[in-house]
Amino acid sequence: MDEVEIDLNRLLCEVAIDDEVMVAISDKNILTSWIPPFVEQAKRANVQNFIVVGLDDQTKNTIDRLEVACWRYPNSLLVTVDDGVENLLNRLCYCNRF
Repeated sequence: MDEVEIDLNRLLCEVAIDDEVMVAISDKNILTSWIPPFVEQAKRANVQNFIVVGLDDQTKNTIDRLEVACWRYPNSLLVTVDDGVENLLNRLCYCNRF
């Protein structure tokens, strides 16, 4: 398991409830219009086992201020947003059991 998977596993272990985690993926393009309502509704519904994956520093910093679990997707793995999302989903699916 590489460093990226270790960091992701650590966060998943902290957040998971009954081995389940809801994951939202965001970059700065949808940050202001989509993420705050998503976070607000998840909290209102008392969903505690969710994380937001930030594809850029602006997103990661904003999510941290919302006091929500967030993982910054490493730039080194991001070729395009579509490639990054596909790579992330593969890592989530094949990540060691958390």
